[in-house]
Amino acid sequence: MAIIVPSPHSGRPVRVRDQDIGRAVRDESGRIFYPLAKREGDGHYGALTRTGSDEQERRAAELAESFSEEQPVESPAPEAHDATGPGRRRSPVAWLVVLMLLAGGVAYLLYYYRAPLNEWLNEWMTPVEQQEGD
Repeated sequence: MAIIVPSPHSGRPVRVRDQDIGRAVRDESGRIFYPLAKREGDGHYGALTRTGSDEQERRAAELAESFSEEQPVESPAPEAHDATGPGRRRSPVAWLVVLMLLAGGVAYLLYYYRAPLNEWLNEWMTPVEQQEGD
């Protein structure tokens, strides 16, 4: 669920995810801040430091109020900047490295167990008539 937090730099709203609370996120200008839960427990605010403080919480409230006062009543509310991002993508290079490691492991196991494997394959490949004759 997305949470809207005002940026401590500009006061503009920024949309963040639940798991981003306490982590560094960027606002619309690319400046880093930390969304934190308010001490009273109702809502969130943007802090300049990871731990936050009462002063930063008060400053964020004043900045959000001043930003909302600047907007004329007739205009709609500003659209929140989406800081949730698309998520991580898996690199094809990473998949290639994993596949190479797996292939190397299989090759090593085949080399290490070559003699028992050869014996098993010879026994498995010989026809039944020859096995009964021995």
